[in-house]
Amino acid sequence: MIPKPFTRSAGKWLAGGIGRNRFGGGIVLGVHRSGVDHYGKAKPPAGDDADALVDRFMPKYEVRGHHKTLVAAPAEVTLSAATELELDRCALVRGIFKAREWILRSEPNQGTLPRGLVQQTKSLGWSLLAERPGRELVMGCATKPWEANPVFRTLRADEFAAFRYGRLTGG
Repeated sequence: MIPKPFTRSAGKWLAGGIGRNRFGGGIVLGVHRSGVDHYGKAKPPAGDDADALVDRFMPKYEVRGHHKTLVAAPAEVTLSAATELELDRCALVRGIFKAREWILRSEPNQGTLPRGLVQQTKSLGWSLLAERPGRELVMGCATKPWEANPVFRTLRADEFAAFRYGRLTGG
C-alpha cells in the first residue's frame, strides 16, 4: 500500500509539472504566433557553432538550437563516458519514458538492451553515420516519434543525407 504523504506529494508534483508545462506551452505558442521563432528559416551555424560533421547530414535546419557545456576532462574521456552512459539507470529518464507510454498508450519495451548509450541506440536501429575517433560521433535513423510504438529505420550515411520526409531523394 502506498502511504498517503507519498501519494499527496506525488500528486502535487504532477500537478505542478502539468501547470508549468501548460504555462511553458503558452509561451511557446505565443512566440510562434508572433513570428519570432522563424520556424523553417533557421540560419546555418557559423563560427564556433558550426559543426562540419553534423552539417554533412543536416545542411538545412527547420529549427536550430546550440548549447555548450565545458567539461574539465580530455575529449577522449568525455566521449567515452558519454558512449557508456546508461540512461535507463536514471529515474528521471525512466519516468519520462513511462509518461510517454502512458500518454501515447504504447507498449513498454520488454527486450533487454545492451549496456551503454551507443550500443543501446544501435540495437534500436540507429546507425553510426560519421565519427572523429575519440572526439565526436554522429548517429541517426529515420522514425516517426509521434507514433505510440515508433520503429527506428537504419539508414547508411549516404541514405541519411538524402532522406527527406519519409523517402529517399536525389538518388
